[in-house]
Amino acid sequence: MLGVWSAMALLAIIQVPVLVRRKMWGELAAFAVLWLFATIYASLVAAAVSIPNPTEIIISIFSR
Repeated sequence: MLGVWSAMALLAIIQVPVLVRRKMWGELAAFAVLWLFATIYASLVAAAVSIPNPTEIIISIFSR
């Protein structure tokens, strides 16, 4: 789990200053949302929690 959090923190440490420096606020907001979802999902996978894969979720949403 610590490895997941370290990797995600490294991604944020590298990417956020670049986006702020270039004043790419929309991209920063999108990055923050996707980064949060990815961190939560990766943490759940690393903790061996039984969750459906993203493909199954998308198929179940669009099959209605």
